[in-house]
Amino acid sequence: METAHQSDLPLPPEIVTLICSNLPKPDLLRSRLATHRLHDAATPFAFRAFHLRAYGTVVTDFTCIAASAHLRSYVKEITIDTNIGPGYKYASNECYKFPTGFFNALPSLRYFSKLTKLHLRFSEYCGDNGRASEWAWIEEDWSFRYRILDTVSHCVVGMWTRAKQVEIDERADLPDFEATYPDDDPEFVAGCMEDLQELTISNLADYHDPNLISSYAWQQLLCLPHLHDLKLLVTTEYHRSQNQIRFPQERHEFFQKLPSTWLLSSLGDHLRTLSLYYTEYWGWFPRMNLYDTGTLPQLKVLALGHFVFTDKKQTDWIAGIGKRNGSGGLEELYLDDCPILFEARQHGPLTSDGYPNPRVVLEDNYATSVNKEYDIRWHHVLETWRGRMQGLRKFIMGHGDWSSQWPSVKALIEHEGLAHLSSDEIRQRVSENVHRNFFKPAGVEVSNTKDPVLAQRYLHGAGLLQRRTARMQYIKYDIGMCGPWDHPYRTRGRHEPDDGWAPEKETVEIDDAVYELLMATIRDRVTGDEK
Repeated sequence: METAHQSDLPLPPEIVTLICSNLPKPDLLRSRLATHRLHDAATPFAFRAFHLRAYGTVVTDFTCIAASAHLRSYVKEITIDTNIGPGYKYASNECYKFPTGFFNALPSLRYFSKLTKLHLRFSEYCGDNGRASEWAWIEEDWSFRYRILDTVSHCVVGMWTRAKQVEIDERADLPDFEATYPDDDPEFVAGCMEDLQELTISNLADYHDPNLISSYAWQQLLCLPHLHDLKLLVTTEYHRSQNQIRFPQERHEFFQKLPSTWLLSSLGDHLRTLSLYYTEYWGWFPRMNLYDTGTLPQLKVLALGHFVFTDKKQTDWIAGIGKRNGSGGLEELYLDDCPILFEARQHGPLTSDGYPNPRVVLEDNYATSVNKEYDIRWHHVLETWRGRMQGLRKFIMGHGDWSSQWPSVKALIEHEGLAHLSSDEIRQRVSENVHRNFFKPAGVEVSNTKDPVLAQRYLHGAGLLQRRTARMQYIKYDIGMCGPWDHPYRTRGRHEPDDGWAPEKETVEIDDAVYELLMATIRDRVTGDEK
């Protein structure tokens, strides 16, 4: 029998709850074993978020929680991570052990009906193993990714059945996957996860997958009434031995159709936050017409990563979205390594509005190369935004931590709540989240993170490094170079002067002056709102 001091705590319930809300997960799990009050207070926080990995014992934990009607009701956030472990190097022709248990556990997602946030994480290496030019086996090819995305979609919208899963697996046709199918649960009434508010995907393949696009469940997922936040980091075909495949054909179709697939109007009409990042430069080549996504009337926050501006229609679109969000326009804008193209040499002829023709480029005929100069400059863009974006309250241009997220890794390694994870596991977990971290505390130089107090700021991610060299960037393109995108100046060297650059010397001063005017306008607006 419990003694009085074991069964109760001399604290008000709200204080016990506040304490539990700040405890790391291992401490929360231990607290559940202490007293009844601690058990009740700690349980919602202990099971609030779950990270499903494709290795270890996590798969068993996931299915056990899913089977418990009591515990699964507390789960609000789930991360589904395909990585099979920190010891494996992708796209290196190592022996790959297919994560069968992980795949067979995915249908259990359907039990988490209270979910509000869902994060999907794939490998950065994607591609088509049927392509004759492949240099290495791609573990997570189109079929691998389709099976996960369509299974998840069916679970989220309440359409999953054993028969549907069999259909998905037959369509995916994964040769190394040994499927086991759970029976339909007669005691469980499948329902749509109507409370889902945020969907993020790390390393979405730049492939217009007809199997996924034609999936009714996937279409319904993007129509969920409370899905307000969409954050995508798109990857392209890479190999360790070759870096990027020069011009993968499928990416042009992907970006051309993005507005009518991932950003279809039924989703765009109620989006509040949109984050679109690509591991390569995009917007000009491959072309993406932002204005084809419509007016996004409720949008408040827009973040773009590696988008290249050349067209006034693109920047005017930014100025015109979010008109019915309550502020009269976009409230927050983040541009992460988004330069203006000032000069290009490309296979021609170009289109009438100055964009490459993918069909012509893929012919790879250097005799047809043409030179093109673009006269748009940052002061033109910023002056337009200053005049038209009356709701803008936060504007950040800079450089996100695209690779290491080192400030976060350092903070998490020193955090006692993650002592059960190795440094490699922590590094893998926080990497490739640049599309989710844009609003986090501003990034710092690596050398500055030696300060332990400063590092703690980045426990949940680092935002954009806001040096002058990372703002108002210009870029050029040369089809004759191995890496066609070229910055004509050193942008982020730790020991380089923090100076701006533009194609014309006088443009730097004009850009800086208009930028300061815009920032002053935003400061005055925010100050006025606070009065």
